[in-house]
Amino acid sequence: MGANSIKIIIVIFILVCFAVLSLDIVAATDDAEQKILGFSLSNYDDKNEKTWDLEGDTLEVYGDIINLTNIKANVYGEEEDEEDMVLTADTGSFDRAEGKVHLQDNVIITSESGAKIMTDTLDWFQKNQLVTTEDKVNVSKDGLEAEGVGAVGHTDLKQVSLKKEVQVDIESGSKDSKEGMKKTTITCDGTLDIDFQAQTAIFNENVKADEGESQLYADKMTVYFNKDTKEIIKIISEGNVKIVRGEDISYSEKAIYYAENQKITLIGRPKIVFYSDQDDGKSGLFNITKEAQSKE
Repeated sequence: MGANSIKIIIVIFILVCFAVLSLDIVAATDDAEQKILGFSLSNYDDKNEKTWDLEGDTLEVYGDIINLTNIKANVYGEEEDEEDMVLTADTGSFDRAEGKVHLQDNVIITSESGAKIMTDTLDWFQKNQLVTTEDKVNVSKDGLEAEGVGAVGHTDLKQVSLKKEVQVDIESGSKDSKEGMKKTTITCDGTLDIDFQAQTAIFNENVKADEGESQLYADKMTVYFNKDTKEIIKIISEGNVKIVRGEDISYSEKAIYYAENQKITLIGRPKIVFYSDQDDGKSGLFNITKEAQSKE
């Protein structure tokens, strides 16, 4: 999702240092070798179609380090399935020796369809094609709101991993339906691996899914989304699985939840403790029925 944005920015930084440009150049201050005010750049392909444009307030050259302020870049998809991207940041720098871009403060990447990534800092390493941050990061797309501390991903951002302190809010249903919109909150201590192409999210370590009236706990949880509606279609929970609905609790080694009929299959030494009938006519996300219980 961010490959073109970040790769093009690297190219832009290099071009700025070596190309002859029609810009306002002022005398260098302090240790800066060159300072450019109000720079604006554009690039066109062989078909004379614009591929990107970049603007900012200042550009300063300090040897191998190039500093920029108030950055805004528009990157236009070259293929039909590639979206236009917008990247903004308050400040940034390019280290020509290490081949690394560092963006600082209010870093935001947005896609044409509304997907958004926000963080305070972002580093891109040219050699291994990785994007990383150690700060808090927010990812939002198609009703999924994820936040965590630390992130790593490939430059295309089709796969992103949040490192720790993860919380994801997933909305499903319809505002016009009788039940209205439902929100499921999933948290975990370990990594969250999101694959936007495969439409999966894998949560690790001390995972908890909370639907309000019911909760599901596990060591690992894999959530599958519908490619078109982006709603949850299946959840596979593994390791020390516990499901709580009111006073009723179930235990198993593995559990598979099917969203279509809102039933769960328990696998591996299932144990269910019923404290009450709970026949209140309500259907919780992790509602267990006798027909859904099974052994491996």
